[in-house]
Amino acid sequence: MNNNREMGLIEAIFITRENRFVGIVEIEGKHHSVYIPNTGRLMELLIPGVRVFLSPSGGKYKYKLQYIYYKDNPVFIDAVESNRIFYELIKNGNIPELAHYQTLKREPPYKNHRFDFLLTGAPSLSRSQELYIELKSCTLAWENIASFPDAPTKRGIEHIKALFECGNGLIVFFILHSNIEYFIPNYHTSFEFYKTIMEYKHNIGMAAYSVKYDENLKITGVKDVKIILPKLEPRGCYLLVYENISYFIKEVGSLGRNQFPPGFYIYVGSARNNLFKRLEYHRKKSRTRHWHLDYVKENFKLVCEIPIVTQKDIECSLADKMIELGGVGVNRFGSSDCKCKSHLIYFHNNPIYKNDFWDIVLMERFHDIIS
Repeated sequence: MNNNREMGLIEAIFITRENRFVGIVEIEGKHHSVYIPNTGRLMELLIPGVRVFLSPSGGKYKYKLQYIYYKDNPVFIDAVESNRIFYELIKNGNIPELAHYQTLKREPPYKNHRFDFLLTGAPSLSRSQELYIELKSCTLAWENIASFPDAPTKRGIEHIKALFECGNGLIVFFILHSNIEYFIPNYHTSFEFYKTIMEYKHNIGMAAYSVKYDENLKITGVKDVKIILPKLEPRGCYLLVYENISYFIKEVGSLGRNQFPPGFYIYVGSARNNLFKRLEYHRKKSRTRHWHLDYVKENFKLVCEIPIVTQKDIECSLADKMIELGGVGVNRFGSSDCKCKSHLIYFHNNPIYKNDFWDIVLMERFHDIIS
C-alpha cells in the first residue's frame, strides 16, 4: 500500500463494518479495527474490497477512516472534521455568498438548540445582518445527483424548524463528492425530512455545495449546486432484505409447501397509497396472512429495508433486475397477480455488499430526477 505522506494518510482495503463506529480494514495483509467518524449508513460506499484512506486517530483505535473511493473518486466521510473544513472555507472567503459577513462563530446557542455557525456583520443573501447556519454533510450521490440524509433523521427535522424560528436561518448541504450538479432531499429514506423541507422552503435559506479536491485529497473549494424540490406522494416500491439462518419448509397459502434454505432473500413489493405505512406493516408480526410474505417473515431476520418513492410501476422490472443480479426466484412467490417468476429472490451471500446492487437501487431512485 502507498502512503499519502503530505496528508499523513494511509491507504487500506475495507473489509467490513462491525457497528456504527468501528470497521475492519486490511493494511499490508493485516486486519485492523478503525474508527468510523460518521453515523450515517454509508451502505453504497462501504463495500468490502473498496479502497479507503485512514489517518491517525489519537483515540482508542490507531486509525480513523477518512476517505472512501467511490467510482474511482474520493469521498470524505469524517462528519466532525467536515464542519471544521467548512468553517475554514467561510473564513478564507471560499464561499462567495457568505464572504461579506464580518464575524464567524462556531456552535452558537439558540434556545434549546445549537447551530453549527453564526455569521454577523455585513449582510449577505439580501437578508438581515445575523445568519444562523446548520451544516449537513452529504455523502450519498449517484452520478451528478447528491441527496441527504442517508438514514431517517429526527434531528435534521428539528434543525429545520429551529432555523425557521430564529427568523434568519440557512441550511447548507455540504456535498463531499466532486462534480455534483444537482441536490435533492432524500425522500426515499426520510420522507418526513422531505415534507419538512417542503413546508419551510419559503421561510429558510437553502444552499448546496459540491467540494473540490486537490491531488492530495485536500478540500480546496466548493461549487454551487442546484437544489431540486419535486412534489411527490409517498407511494412507490420497496426492497426488503432478509437473512435466513436455518433451513425450513413452510406452507405458503395457495403456493403450497416451499423450501427455504439458509441465505439471504430480497422481497420486492409496492405500495400505491402510503409506502412507509406498508413498510411499518412488514416490520410487525402478521395476525392475518394477506401477502405471501406474511407466512414466512417470522422465520427471517430483517437486514435492511430500501424504499423507492416513485410514481411509476417498477415492481416487476425491479424483481427481474434482482434475478439478473444473480438471485434465484422462489417460484411464484408474491407474483400471483402478475407474470413475474417471483418477487422473492434468494441469494447465497448478502447482495447489499455488491456494487451492482446499489447501482440498481440508486439508478431507480434518482435517474428520472432531471429527465
